[in-house]
Amino acid sequence: MGKIPHLLVFVLLLLSFPITTSSTFAETTAMRVEPAVVEGIAVDQSFTIDLTVADVAALYAWQITLSYNSTVLSCTEAVYPTTGGIFAGLNIIGVAPVIDNTHGSVMFGATLLTGAASGTGIMCQITFKVTAEGTSGLDFSSPYGTDTFLLDGDLNTVVSSTENGFFSNSAAPPPETHDVAITSLSFSNKNPAQGDYVVITVLAMNNGTVAEGTFDVGVFNSTTLIGTQTITNLAASNSRTLSFNWNTAGAPTGPNTITANATNVPGETDLGNNIKTGTVNVQPIRHDVAITSLSFSDNSPTLGNSIIITVEVKNNGTATEDAFDVTVSNDTTLIGTQAVTSLAVGETKSLTYSWNTTGSPLGQNGITANTTAVPGETDLGNNIKTGTVTVLSSTAKSADINSDSRYDMKDIAIVCWSFFTQPGDARWNENADITGLQGVPDGKIDEFDIAVVVKHFWNKP
Repeated sequence: MGKIPHLLVFVLLLLSFPITTSSTFAETTAMRVEPAVVEGIAVDQSFTIDLTVADVAALYAWQITLSYNSTVLSCTEAVYPTTGGIFAGLNIIGVAPVIDNTHGSVMFGATLLTGAASGTGIMCQITFKVTAEGTSGLDFSSPYGTDTFLLDGDLNTVVSSTENGFFSNSAAPPPETHDVAITSLSFSNKNPAQGDYVVITVLAMNNGTVAEGTFDVGVFNSTTLIGTQTITNLAASNSRTLSFNWNTAGAPTGPNTITANATNVPGETDLGNNIKTGTVNVQPIRHDVAITSLSFSDNSPTLGNSIIITVEVKNNGTATEDAFDVTVSNDTTLIGTQAVTSLAVGETKSLTYSWNTTGSPLGQNGITANTTAVPGETDLGNNIKTGTVTVLSSTAKSADINSDSRYDMKDIAIVCWSFFTQPGDARWNENADITGLQGVPDGKIDEFDIAVVVKHFWNKP
């Protein structure tokens, strides 16, 4: 056998080793936004871009996620191309695009059912509506291979570069303007009583295109200065809130015209918005104290027992009241008097009086709480409040009607069963008639009998 040439030996050695080939390595493959730059599209107009793939081999599936500035652009649709598509003539499995105009992204993709595509073509077309002036990137997501990728027939990621796009329709910068303004004037109380403090809140705004170094804001009641504050370094389109405390003690009653005024800054021509006015209606001082509540610790005490009477008094006026008296009486008999000092506007004080019922008439007693008028008070109708306390005989029959040595619902049921009866009636029960004056039954069973039994509930005789 003759010698084998050296070149043939080398070739045979090469063939003896496995050779691995892959369609996933194509250094020239590129995904592009075309056109790469979109300019001059007016607000409310639309434009469409192509997302293309170039120099790809054995493409089986693709997916793109493209981000954009959602304050400038709004994605309206993403579709497959009718002509020039990379998958033209092949069996495509498509999906619906996922459009997020809140965060500014659109996700789209397609795969083949069988076969593969090679070469250059359009993957999809995306249409945007311009919503505002500005700029926006049209950027493939990164890193490549996560939300944006190409796959070959073996589902390997095809190596590819990505080339983003850019949109701009920014207008030329506006000319420099100087304009400060008072945009709001408000009051903590538009109907204060004379002497009250009112917080006046002023909002000053820089409506110009450049920062303003220094200007003053003054607040006046007619021509009387309430206060002045200086604003420094107020940037364009920024505002500053100022507060002024106004003591209305010296202000006239009735409508008062309050004016906030900003001094003009150098170069300012629009001075009409430098001033704002409002009205505060100062009320005359009103004096008004009132009894708002009268209550009793026991509405049906036994003669000789003491009860607590509670009176609540309130300042309904617009000025602090320094001194006045609150008197409590049983008809014309004085129970007690207390002095109230330094009652603030809207404040309520609770006063208590102890009343020993010894010597009081049996039955209903009219209790009256009354406050003396304060200087300047005209509304006296709320200075008095009345109530009723029923004093029961100390020698009345026992509330233990069934004599079982306990006060319970049986006793209450018996007196209620005989309620509103008199001797001779079918349901009359002499033992339930327990509230006779001086211990003598009154010949009727009424609410006073029920009150005594209820009062003793669950006590022991």
